[in-house]
Amino acid sequence: MLPAIAARAQVLGLTTTDLPRLDGIRRFVWSTTQKQLMAIRPAIQLLATHRLAPMPLKGAAVICHGLASTAERYIRDVDILLPPENVARALALLVADGWLNPSFRGEQHLPTPGQCGTHAIKLNGPVFGELDLHEFAIAPNRFPCLDRDLQTRARPGKFLGIPCLLPSPTDLLLNVLEHSFRRDPDRVLDWSVDAARLVGSNMIDWPLFQRITLERCLAVPIEARLRYLREHCHLERIPLGLLDALARPAENKLFVDEYLARQIEGLPLPGARTSALKKAARIRATEIGRHSTDHPAGHRLEEVREGKAWRVLHIPLSINQTKRVMLNIRYDSDFPDNIGCRVSLNCGALRLHRYSARRGLTHSLWRRANACISLDPSWFAAQETDQLTLFLHFLSADKKGNQYCGEPPFEANCQTSMGKSGELSITLTLTTIDRNSRPRHDFS
Repeated sequence: MLPAIAARAQVLGLTTTDLPRLDGIRRFVWSTTQKQLMAIRPAIQLLATHRLAPMPLKGAAVICHGLASTAERYIRDVDILLPPENVARALALLVADGWLNPSFRGEQHLPTPGQCGTHAIKLNGPVFGELDLHEFAIAPNRFPCLDRDLQTRARPGKFLGIPCLLPSPTDLLLNVLEHSFRRDPDRVLDWSVDAARLVGSNMIDWPLFQRITLERCLAVPIEARLRYLREHCHLERIPLGLLDALARPAENKLFVDEYLARQIEGLPLPGARTSALKKAARIRATEIGRHSTDHPAGHRLEEVREGKAWRVLHIPLSINQTKRVMLNIRYDSDFPDNIGCRVSLNCGALRLHRYSARRGLTHSLWRRANACISLDPSWFAAQETDQLTLFLHFLSADKKGNQYCGEPPFEANCQTSMGKSGELSITLTLTTIDRNSRPRHDFS
């Protein structure tokens, strides 16, 4: 926060002898931010050249709106949002230009956009720079329909002199508040400066802000942040009626538990239950899916790519007839213990179930014998898909930790069968390429 304070030193009447040091900090922040932005600029220009106008989020968007300068707002990385149908194309362009995720060894190992259960993919530049490529603006809201409304409210602008889309101040404020509550520990307060600038700009549509907060089921983080800003930062432009409207849904125990389950700096909070994350995601999908219109079949599966370190298996089904899914996993006894595995069952970007074994696949499957997931048609409407997707990610252990391996020594076979009671049975068989005649174990 020092750069913002130093910029207002004269207004605040500061006469300390440390003013030259504050000015030096401003210069440091400006130069560091410029270095980051100049490293990002070629990537933004590349996307614009291919008619993929990115939308900056968070701090970069605050600067684009003219609410802060690069000497007042430190930029560590740049977040950009693209429509879901453009993310795979943008990712291929950036990877070809030398941008890579540090956890992956090449383009063929990157996760599948739109199906990987995450809202953004981190990319590091060829020499310097960090870019977060967002498919969804807000992590708990991985639903295409919500971000389409955000795109509709956006207006043309420029980022680093390059044409882009700017989120409306109302959407940007929601983005800043939710991200800070989920990611920033209490002692990090730079988010409050961004929020204060937006609130003070007199550009916030408060009725719209209330509607999209409730629509996205984000009353818990937003009410807490807004109340802090009004009561402790004295931002009286925040309507009291808005706080009252958010107070009751903010007491929903499930969504309170969800944010308790999000760890701060790796420390679990008292009362945290990781199952709350999955339950909250399903409730959001149910609420949003009930109000969704008809969706095109298979719309989100058009640009799925195959990689060497993972496999994607699409499972078409009749949504109205399928009531639940039974997931069974088989593997042979030769499966190497130094190969980790993640098996996840997704409905679009909504993760329904995941096995995760960093090392020793067989021991993990022994503890977690099977999975039975009840299905809600609203989830498919919210994700605009009529298919389930089964993901297999394999990792090899090395001295630096787990990395996505180049060529996993396995063959994957998936079989499905539908029972009369509406139960879809999925059997996944993993067989080592160097297999022998040892018996195959089935934990189903």
